[in-house]
Amino acid sequence: MRGALFLATFLYGALLAAGAPVSPFNGLSIEVTDDGTAYAFLISGHFYGSSSSRSGLPAATVLAERELFSSSGASFLLTTGDLFINTKADLARHRRVFYDQLGIPVFNAVGNHDLDGGDYEALLGPTSFAFDVGPDRFVVLDTERDDGRIIGRQAELLFEATELAGQGRIRNLFVISHRPVWAEVQPMFDGLFEHNTRSVLAQGPGPGVLEALDAAAAGAGVFWFSGSMGGGAPSSILWQVMPSGVVYGMSAIRDEPRDALLLISVDDGGVHPEALSLTGRELPAVKDLDVAYWRSRQGDPQPFNWRLLPLKTWNVISDRAFWWGMAAMFVISMFVRRLVRR
Repeated sequence: MRGALFLATFLYGALLAAGAPVSPFNGLSIEVTDDGTAYAFLISGHFYGSSSSRSGLPAATVLAERELFSSSGASFLLTTGDLFINTKADLARHRRVFYDQLGIPVFNAVGNHDLDGGDYEALLGPTSFAFDVGPDRFVVLDTERDDGRIIGRQAELLFEATELAGQGRIRNLFVISHRPVWAEVQPMFDGLFEHNTRSVLAQGPGPGVLEALDAAAAGAGVFWFSGSMGGGAPSSILWQVMPSGVVYGMSAIRDEPRDALLLISVDDGGVHPEALSLTGRELPAVKDLDVAYWRSRQGDPQPFNWRLLPLKTWNVISDRAFWWGMAAMFVISMFVRRLVRR
């Protein structure tokens, strides 16, 4: 069994290196026409839905609109992490009810929840890689390692792509990650992602990364999409164009009425985003879902349902993080008590 997993991982890595990506989720490869000059892809993530979910299945909004993924005209799906509560336990069920039904390949930027249960790389291959579609380069990063810093092999993948973009040798550069590490060192995003997974030191993606992206935008379209999105976010999508031309975005669902997919159509005329609601809602134009839109809707009061109080209380006290916190407070209080008694 281990030999088969090793062989599958090796072949997957070899195919990626050869520029012929095959999805580790459903075994499909990207198929585009006209040398890839015109195609579309979907972006979203957090497919396990609500943090209180324990079913081990994708969110209800995802399953209810499963056909939308296939009928959207997209050639592939890029996911921004947190697909599973426990990858090892949930993967087979997710494949059976969702990934095997899509008809398009899926590639994931690993999130913190995807690593629960271990064995992610043995089951689904490398957590960082790059591939080309026509004249465009895609770089998928693992922001769960190195406290979110893009260093080592990941930096090589990214800086190679930004150099090619700056020289005009690729048309568009798309970077996909789970954590929005790009927001940690840019003041305009301060306070916007309070409930997101973040680096311990909030130090951003590492030296030279944002500067390289800005320089690359002079020769190509540059886009970085992430998906660690708290449940209180005002929209499933963020689309912020920076002065340099770099676009920073978010895309994730939470099994809520606001759930939506981001559909990106690409051609020689540019990159064209569209929001696809999973609940039938009318949505603003994607380019209007910027930082100003998010800030205008931050802190919107939500009605409190008292009937949910027992459930919310149970969700807190049944979480292992709660008991780790209680244990830490006990140890600290005992230590302080001993100091005071001296």
